[in-house]
Amino acid sequence: MSTRSITGDRLMAAVMFADMVGYTAMINEDEAHARSCKQRFREVVEDKVSLDHGKVIEFYGDGALIIFSSVIDAVVCARNIQQNLILEPFVPVRIGLHLGDIAYEKDGGIVGEAVNIASRLESVAIPQSVLISRKVAAELRNHTATVVRFLGNFNLKGIKEEVGIFALEDPSLKVPTIAEMEGKGELSLSSLAVLPFLNISTDPENEYFSDGITEEILNALVKVEGLKVTSRTSSFAFKKTDQTLKSIATQLGVQTILEGSVRKVGAQVRITAQLINARNDVHIWSETYDRTLEDIFAVQDEIAREIAHKLQSLFGVRKPAGQLVDVPTENIDAYETFLRGLYFQNKFTPPDAFRAIELFHRANELDPDFYLPLSNLAGEYAFLGSMGAMDACSAYKKGMQAAQTVLARDDSYAEAYASIALMHLFYDWDWKAVRSNLEEAEKLGASGTNFYITGYMFYGSQREFHEALQFLSRGLAQDPLNPMLLVLQAQGLMYLGEYEQSLQICKDLLVKIPDYRAAVELQGFIYMAMGDLEKALERFLTYQAMTGGPLKGISVLGYLYGILGQINKAEEILQKMKIRQELEPQSTFFLDFAMIYLGLGKIDECLNQLEEAFNNKIGAVIFFGIYPLWKPLRTNPRFLVMLKKLNLPARFK
Repeated sequence: MSTRSITGDRLMAAVMFADMVGYTAMINEDEAHARSCKQRFREVVEDKVSLDHGKVIEFYGDGALIIFSSVIDAVVCARNIQQNLILEPFVPVRIGLHLGDIAYEKDGGIVGEAVNIASRLESVAIPQSVLISRKVAAELRNHTATVVRFLGNFNLKGIKEEVGIFALEDPSLKVPTIAEMEGKGELSLSSLAVLPFLNISTDPENEYFSDGITEEILNALVKVEGLKVTSRTSSFAFKKTDQTLKSIATQLGVQTILEGSVRKVGAQVRITAQLINARNDVHIWSETYDRTLEDIFAVQDEIAREIAHKLQSLFGVRKPAGQLVDVPTENIDAYETFLRGLYFQNKFTPPDAFRAIELFHRANELDPDFYLPLSNLAGEYAFLGSMGAMDACSAYKKGMQAAQTVLARDDSYAEAYASIALMHLFYDWDWKAVRSNLEEAEKLGASGTNFYITGYMFYGSQREFHEALQFLSRGLAQDPLNPMLLVLQAQGLMYLGEYEQSLQICKDLLVKIPDYRAAVELQGFIYMAMGDLEKALERFLTYQAMTGGPLKGISVLGYLYGILGQINKAEEILQKMKIRQELEPQSTFFLDFAMIYLGLGKIDECLNQLEEAFNNKIGAVIFFGIYPLWKPLRTNPRFLVMLKKLNLPARFK
C-alpha cells in the first residue's frame, strides 16, 4: 500500500476518525450479528483506505484512526466507506475529518490537536454522515465535485478555539440537523440571526419601514469579521411566529438572536433592540434608541457596532475597523421610498415586482445620486424578463443600463455584477461573461439570494450539476431555510436522478411552508421524470388549485392529459390558455403552449412555440438541453438548431 509522504516524526496530515455507532447495544441484542458487522467495518475500511492512499494507524474496539497525505483522498475515502457500509448488512458509522500537524509516538501511534479535533468531529456526527473541519472544507473549494454544507461554528469539548463544522453532501450521506447535534457540541455565540423587528407603529403600513431597518442592520452585521449571520430569507421565515427562540435558533443553526421593535411617528423613530443567547434565554444586551429620521443611518450603525462590540468583548469577534452602515443618501424621502420598494421586491411575484420598480425609479428621481435603487432595478427587470411578464429585450436592456450605472459610480458593488451575470445568462447567452461577472461578484462578497440562484442556473444550464449544487450549498450555509434555494437544490438532485432525496427536500419544505407552490410543482416534475404520471397528475392538480385562478398553472396539466390519452381534457386546457393570452396581452405564454402541443403529439406546433420563446429570449430556453420535459425533442433537427445557437458546451452535442 502506498503511504506517499506519511513517514517521519512530524507531518501535516488529514486525520480521519471512523466509529461504529451502537456496537455495545448490538452485542447485547445479537452478538454474532454485531461481530459480523464489526468485521465488515474493518474489511471495508482497510480496502478503501488502501485504494485511496491512506494509512490505518490503529483499530481500537469498534473504531479506526486513519491518516492521509491528501485531503481529497481522505474525503473520497470517507464517502466510499459510507457508500459501502449503507449496503446490506448496514453498518452505522460516523466519520470525522480534520487537517493539521501530527506527531508519531514510539509505538507507532499519533498525537496532536488534529487528532483531537477529528475525534470530536466524529463524536458530534450521526450515522451515515461525514463531518469535516473548516480547514478541510477550504482545501475542497476548487474541488467542485464535492459538495459541503456549513453547519456552524461549535465549541467542542477539550478544544480551546471554536471549530467551523461542515458536512459532506451526497445522495448516499446524511447531514445532521442542529437538533441532532444538540448536547454533543455547543454552537458558538458568534453565530447570529436577526429576526424581523416588530412594527409597533399605529399605522400597519409602516411595516415596510421596520422590515427595511431589520434588513439594513443585518447587512451591516454581515461585514463583521468572524460573525456568522443568517441571511434575510431564512430569518424572515419566522416573521410573526409563535415559536420559541430556542426552536428558531435550532432551525437556523445559530446560538444568538437579535430581535427588536420599531415605532415610527412622523419624523420620530424609536428602535428597541435586544441580543439574546437563544439556548438558555439569557439577555446579553438591550438598548432603546430615540432618533429622528435624519439620524436613521447613524442609529443603524450604532446598533450594529454595539452588537459587534459586545460579541467582541465576550466571544472574540473582531472589532470592526470602519463604518458598518454607509450613508447612501441624504434624502430621507428617497430612502423611505427605497425601503417601500424592498418591501414589494421581497414578495417575489410579477405584480409586486412592477410595484417595486415603480418605487425604485421614484427613489432615484428623488435623489439621482442614490444608486442602491438602481441595483435593485436591475434584478427586478431580469426577473420579469425571464418570466415572460414583460418584453425580454426591453427588460434586459433596462436592467443592464441600471446595473452599469451603479458600477460607474461604485465599481466595488458586488450585487451589480451578479445582476449583470443574470442579464448575460438570460439575454445574450454569453457564458464567459456570466462566469467572469459571477467570479467578480463573489470576490467582492456577494451573498444575496439572486447571486446564488444565478450561479446555480448558470452551472445547471451547462450541465455541471455537481458544481451547481456546490454553488447553491454555499448559499444554504448562510440561508438554510430559503425556500427558493431549497427548491433549486431539489431540482438539481432531480437532474442527477436522485429522485427520492429530491422528493424529501420538497416534502420537508412543505411541512414548514404548506402553501409553497413551487415545491408542489417540482414534486410533479420529479414524478414525471420517474415515470409515475398518476402521482404527477395529482401533484399538478394540487398545484393548480393553489394558484387561486382557473386559468393559471394549467399548461402542464394539458401536457399530462395529452400523453395520458385524455385528449378532450388536453384540448380544453389549450382553449383556456388562449383565453388567458387574450386577457393578459402583456405576458408571453410560448412555453405553456409548447407544453400542451407536445402532450397532444403536435410536434410542429410545439416547435413553433419553442422557437417563439427562443426568439423572444424567454429565460427558460437556456434549460432546453437539460429539462426532462423536452427530452423527446432532443433528436429533432429544429430543436437541435436552437441548442446550437445557445452555444452550449460540447457535452450537449
